[in-house]
Amino acid sequence: MDLDFPTIEECEPNVCTSGVLKYCWYVKNVLTVGNFVHIPGIITPDYDLQNHNFPGAGTYLFKRCFVCGPDCSQASCSDVVTMIVKEKPNAGDDKSVSCYMSGSATMNATGDGTWSLGINSNGTATITNPTSRNTAVTDFSVPGTYF
Repeated sequence: MDLDFPTIEECEPNVCTSGVLKYCWYVKNVLTVGNFVHIPGIITPDYDLQNHNFPGAGTYLFKRCFVCGPDCSQASCSDVVTMIVKEKPNAGDDKSVSCYMSGSATMNATGDGTWSLGINSNGTATITNPTSRNTAVTDFSVPGTYF
């Protein structure tokens, strides 16, 4: 999944005199109604957001709280970062072309991306609209496999 990271604005924690300063992390999908959900086990300022197990494409909010106490219910201040998770592209099923000189293949993909011929293709071909999810591939130069 591709993630777009804005800069996280740091929130200055209050002076911690009654315990050890730690961090609590929460996540929320902006399309769902409800509160942030605590991500257990993370007590440092760094969390690997790129490897978070997202349930799917969407916009997610991550909240990082500063805590000076035994649990996350005593957060003193927080900052929030917005993450946009994009749908993973899928080029669709393989296509067969009966006659390479006059045949064509209509490709149907999901997600965002750009069609191109792979470096291991047997020859050249024309991609009608490389930025469209659904496009035709024509003018195959030789018989073989195209990627």
